Amino acid sequence: MDFITKLSSANLIIFGVIFLGALLIVVKHIQSVKVGKAEITSKAKQESEAKEDRKIFVEMMNFSWRLNQELSDGEHFYKKQARREIKDHLYSYSILIKSAYRKVLVEKNPDDYKLTYAAFTSTLDGQFYMKVMQFLMDCYEHNHITNISEMELRKKSDEIYGQIVCIFQDFFMEPWLEEMCDYKDLQNACLNIEAEVRNMLFAAMKEIQTTLIQLYNMRTAIQNIKNCTSAWIIEKGLLPVQAEAMVDTFFEPVKGLNVDRVQEYLELIKI
Repeated sequence: MDFITKLSSANLIIFGVIFLGALLIVVKHIQSVKVGKAEITSKAKQESEAKEDRKIFVEMMNFSWRLNQELSDGEHFYKKQARREIKDHLYSYSILIKSAYRKVLVEKNPDDYKLTYAAFTSTLDGQFYMKVMQFLMDCYEHNHITNISEMELRKKSDEIYGQIVCIFQDFFMEPWLEEMCDYKDLQNACLNIEAEVRNMLFAAMKEIQTTLIQLYNMRTAIQNIKNCTSAWIIEKGLLPVQAEAMVDTFFEPVKGLNVDRVQEYLELIKI
């Protein structure tokens, strides 16, 4: 170190600046220094770790949003499917009751039934249809029928049949006009097709139950994806590229939940 003592003041200052610059460069690239059991973490490493944490957080938020969007699309899909199934059964019921009632009217009042029949069909396909549609959609949205047996579903269907009969009477029995044909003719027509209507309603409830099971299976699958993804990110960080590419493909707009795709994804992120 004798050469240092021989340096002039100016050269000593220059040497000191060079030394400090080199030291700063080294320190900047050192992320941590371990002294015994203590580790001193540099600011650069802390910022790097914080940036990585933020990246993972943002990825998780984006993933959750996209998954929730698939869940929302699925719920809309199955609700629309249930509505379509109910609509088909109500249409079949409308054809059945109109045919049965017209037959009774023609037999008893061949020359004076058209006003009665027109008034009946107008209400049947209008206010009555909307009321029963709303009632059966409430069964889809609020009744827990996914885990009941076929015998229990039949019993539930019979209970709902009784409720729909009350709705029918509210629309047709009380407001029946005097100038129309006898209301008993409509009662007789309904009794003639009661067994068919009960079976038709049971078939509708069976389809509602099937759709609800599909809905709950989808919810369970999406929640399983969330749980497994969270566990992967906590353990290993960001998702694999292959897994990331599969997000937004678990639910298909036309077919519903893609069970094979869900299973493939879960296999990719298995810990």
